Amino acid sequence: MAPSTAKKFIDAALYSAGPHALSYTHHDHKRIIRDHLLSLLADFPSLSPSTDRFVHNDGTSVHLLNVSGCLPVSANPHPIHLTIWVHQFYPFVPPLIFLTTSPTYSILRGHPFVDTSGAASSPYLQTWQYPRSNLSDLTRNLVHIFTHHPPFSDFSSTSYHSRPSLPSKREAIDRLVGILYYDLTSLRTQVENETEDLLSLQVTLKKRTQITVTMIKELEEEKSSLKERVKQVMEKVDVLQIWSKENGCGLTSSFTQDACEKFEAEDEKSRQILENEAADRAIEDAIEVLDKEAQNGSVSCGAYIRQIRTLAREQFFHRAMRVKLHNSVLYPP
Repeated sequence: MAPSTAKKFIDAALYSAGPHALSYTHHDHKRIIRDHLLSLLADFPSLSPSTDRFVHNDGTSVHLLNVSGCLPVSANPHPIHLTIWVHQFYPFVPPLIFLTTSPTYSILRGHPFVDTSGAASSPYLQTWQYPRSNLSDLTRNLVHIFTHHPPFSDFSSTSYHSRPSLPSKREAIDRLVGILYYDLTSLRTQVENETEDLLSLQVTLKKRTQITVTMIKELEEEKSSLKERVKQVMEKVDVLQIWSKENGCGLTSSFTQDACEKFEAEDEKSRQILENEAADRAIEDAIEVLDKEAQNGSVSCGAYIRQIRTLAREQFFHRAMRVKLHNSVLYPP
């Protein structure tokens, strides 16, 4: 658009009334907007003005001026097409900037100055302050930023190292912000990975803690059970000591034949029960010894089976006899 045509369009848009009226209400603000837009279009002829509806994040719809076009960034392989919306409270509120993507390329993921929706930001915008800040300087700042940090995905984000010329203070700040952003992104990824590892370790430690608590509880229960068994055994020891004193033999001395004779069955059936019980336990001990010898290889498999069969048969007869004797005692004919 020619400068004269752009000037007429801006004047007509700013001072129109009725349904086409813009959302700028203060007369002095309109004058500042006009001067800044004309200065911007003079510095960047590739941009052209227009008006349209803009919807803010809170849902508010306003009628605003904007300029759109391609930035003169020769180092970028793709044209950087953007739209600069002049906020309804400009110049005290900075403009809103959006980049236009294409089906063939998209915004570089993790770009320090452009999010995935295309909304652009920069230290210049974040420190916007009228009258020091204006549209022309903002656009020049964007050209420098996108020269050093191209916004599209198929272009290296580290190309700013290829410009060895001494940067201005503003360029140095922008470069520093970009470097810090990439460093923070890398650090954030590392911290997230370490946090995930620590959370996994925490889960493992919690499981081990639960297992340990369960083991401690079981050991406490076993300890309590053993104490109760010790108490019962001691009570039986007391009874046995009293009996031994009454029958003239001490538990501290070795059992002699005379002492053993104190333990006699009351009758013939009781004696047979004791003998069968003793024989049963002796056979059980013999089987246990045979098992150990077989595991060590001292007894062949055939001999082991024959002996076990013989002992098992004999043990069966002793147990059957004991059951029969018990029944005869409990249920006499």
